[in-house]
Amino acid sequence: MSAEPISGVVWGAKLAGAAAGSAISIAYLLPRGRQDAAARFLVGLVTGLVFGGPAGLALAQHLRLGDALSPGEQAMMGSAAASLCAWWALGVIKRFADALFRTPAAPAEPREAGQATPDDPDRPRSPTKLRRMASGPGRHADSLRSSKGDRR
Repeated sequence: MSAEPISGVVWGAKLAGAAAGSAISIAYLLPRGRQDAAARFLVGLVTGLVFGGPAGLALAQHLRLGDALSPGEQAMMGSAAASLCAWWALGVIKRFADALFRTPAAPAEPREAGQATPDDPDRPRSPTKLRRMASGPGRHADSLRSSKGDRR
């Protein structure tokens, strides 16, 4: 491990890569609101700045691009990748934790005989609802009248 300070170019490349990765992450999976977008952007930015250097080196070695890319390019590539993957990794961890700690669903309450549910096809319907269903989708029997005023 070298003790030399990181140049301003590498810091700028890490910052640009982290911002680009965060922006792509937000555009790819839209947040629920402004607060969610800000949190996602900041998480991606910090992750890209912290893990951008090692991720860039690992990617450059894996893709055999170490000699072809400058340290700034490696840092930008790693920061963008780390920033983009941060939110996805957190999502996978959240789904795993939700599945691991999920409480069993409460059993359904027993129904009395003859009690219909809203989605039961055999439940009684109102005459208006039956006319609308018979007239087809988007048409109401009440609005279809012949020239003599009776319903079709």
